[in-house]
Amino acid sequence: MARSGELRSEIIVNLDAFVAAIRSDHLRAGVEGAVSYMAKLHCDVDEHTWEEVVRTTVIAHELHQLMLEDPYTGRAFRKPRGYAGDAEIMDYLYYRSPPASASKLGQQMFAITTVLPNSISIADRRHRIARLIDRAAAEKHRPVRVLAVASGHLREAELSSALLHGAVSEIVALDQDLRTLEVFKKDYARLPIKCAPQSIQRLLIPRPDLGKFDVIYSAGMYNYLPDALAWRLTSNLFDRLNPGGTLMACNFLPGNANRAFMESFMDWRVVMRDETQMMQLVSELPAGQIGERLISTDAGKNIAYLEIMKG
Repeated sequence: MARSGELRSEIIVNLDAFVAAIRSDHLRAGVEGAVSYMAKLHCDVDEHTWEEVVRTTVIAHELHQLMLEDPYTGRAFRKPRGYAGDAEIMDYLYYRSPPASASKLGQQMFAITTVLPNSISIADRRHRIARLIDRAAAEKHRPVRVLAVASGHLREAELSSALLHGAVSEIVALDQDLRTLEVFKKDYARLPIKCAPQSIQRLLIPRPDLGKFDVIYSAGMYNYLPDALAWRLTSNLFDRLNPGGTLMACNFLPGNANRAFMESFMDWRVVMRDETQMMQLVSELPAGQIGERLISTDAGKNIAYLEIMKG
């Protein structure tokens, strides 16, 4: 208990210093200092101490209240859609445009937090997905059919030349949030996108209703699935591939750069998997149907990408 009290006092002193920096117009030093300090703390303490001492101290501190003025941090923490990484959050990271309602301080913080390493990796993810779709269309020499699992606002649609130039016959966008589906129905009304208002649980039931696909991807869903569900989902999605099709699953790596900041200031928790754990998702698939499997990471080594090709 004595050590916990000492640690709490040490944390308060450091957080006070970051508040002082922010209030004296050294905003970047204050925000980036807090991010770095949380990362160091996360490495130095065990999980129990992190939860019971570090996180509780942060949430009770003035710095946390200041950081909530940042629309990105604030929305992640408050979770108006029930979870941190909702489609509006993704738009913040893709376009880096704060809402007009944000305070001046919030806008300034937003300009910093949306270019942190994890933020850049998330923004890059949609570029990777668009390239996957374009590559499939080029290889097939025919229009391809695509399934986006937990699609969000489907912003990769803006980046796929195959989709924009008629080389995609249909994208089925599956998401359980009807408000999210309404956004891209309006924004991409001219594109061949079909809404599928379904939960992931529906996908886990073998059904022929969605048909077969040349590309299936999940940008963020695996971040929220325990292993048992992740294996089931992978098997179900693989079954929905056409021969020669590709399934891509994306997942935060355990060593992602801003894990500590996301957990402490944003209360954004995800299920993380390393490359070996991602490759284990293939273990339940019929070996004779697997054409190729690839594992890679983004440049910042924050997100892992598993690609499984069907033979």
